[in-house]
Amino acid sequence: VTFSHGVISGTVATADGVGILDAAVSIESGTAPYPEHAVYTDAEGRWQWSASPGTYVFRADRPNYTSNTVEVAVGAGETVEATIVLDPIGDS
Repeated sequence: VTFSHGVISGTVATADGVGILDAAVSIESGTAPYPEHAVYTDAEGRWQWSASPGTYVFRADRPNYTSNTVEVAVGAGETVEATIVLDPIGDS
């Protein structure tokens, strides 16, 4: 079996590792064509994206949190882990 895509399996969390529910994760830029839509995190902050081999910048957004990005390289048939850390706005 030949795989033409890779999988990015990620988490959006606070700096102390708490997953963030309903964060929108989208591809900000990439080396291969990518759809203009977002996936949303589950209760543990997990998300997953299937993409053509290449390097991508994933962006996470959630109201009341700062936005952040992470760059990920994925090959055909690979599963790559990625974590995007968001900080609450207004915490001191």
